Amino acid sequence: MKEVKQVISHLKSYSQFKKLNQFELAEKIKSIMPKYDKFIKTAYIKNNTLNIYINHPALKAEVNYNVSLIKGLLNKIDGIEENILDVKIFLTDIPKPIQNSENSTQIYYKEQSSGNFFEHCENEQIIDKFNKIKEIICSNKR
Repeated sequence: MKEVKQVISHLKSYSQFKKLNQFELAEKIKSIMPKYDKFIKTAYIKNNTLNIYINHPALKAEVNYNVSLIKGLLNKIDGIEENILDVKIFLTDIPKPIQNSENSTQIYYKEQSSGNFFEHCENEQIIDKFNKIKEIICSNKR
């Protein structure tokens, strides 16, 4: 009987679980750089190059400065099967979504029209449209 750990590692080798492997890799990278963990968006390995996406420009410069340290730490982590030859740091261009607060105020403008205007036309459909506009203006006056 196989152990659960063996079954999971066998399942993770399938291509359907590629995103799961990338997520685990990003979590391992975050674990070796704990003060940067909230700024690391994602990380993945492609062509023996570790690509790290960071969402802060100042942090990108700092991590670029420490690339040799990151390479040395990655070689000591077990669980990364691929040989990492290079580390590239990228800045994500995706802005954080703006959260609408429930206390947002809407601006209401005072109706400036009085609704007193004359229709200088003979077409009944146009006169009906003017009357509907008058009703809307009068209802907004209140």
